[in-house]
Amino acid sequence: MLTVSSTAGGGASYYMAKDNYYFLGGMEASWMGKAAELLGLEGPVDAKTFDDALAGFFPQGVDLSRMSGGQNVHRPGYDLTLSAPKSISVLGVVLGDSRILEAHQRAVGVAMGEIERLASTRVMVDGVSQTEMTGKLLAAAFHHDTSLRQPKHPILHLHSFPFRPQCNCHP
Repeated sequence: MLTVSSTAGGGASYYMAKDNYYFLGGMEASWMGKAAELLGLEGPVDAKTFDDALAGFFPQGVDLSRMSGGQNVHRPGYDLTLSAPKSISVLGVVLGDSRILEAHQRAVGVAMGEIERLASTRVMVDGVSQTEMTGKLLAAAFHHDTSLRQPKHPILHLHSFPFRPQCNCHP
């Protein structure tokens, strides 16, 4: 199931806190997407880089921050949460069935591939806003296995934060 919501306050500390959510062994936060590769973001997500991206600052000097009245009012985007059904979560998390966990990871990868394929951005051309299909995303992915609303309840899910850096990393 896909749920779209605003990014939670607190940035990286909210999504990466060990006492907030439990990370499945070996499934730490990671960068995803073609733009991640082009920006040199590979492997684990570190808190500073993620918080910088939420503020509109990306590697290679890409700056999407938006200042208004001396404040950065950059809108970071949305939290796309891909969740497995409760029965699947119980089989994978509680019973420790690695096949279920692997199947969930494959399903998340397919879904994120489709989301990336449909990625677009707005570009101003002669004062007119136009939508441009990019097919490239930079996404920070956080793997969790418990519910925030019901602590200790197994809910296998992935929080994904797709960023669309408008830079020379896509045509």
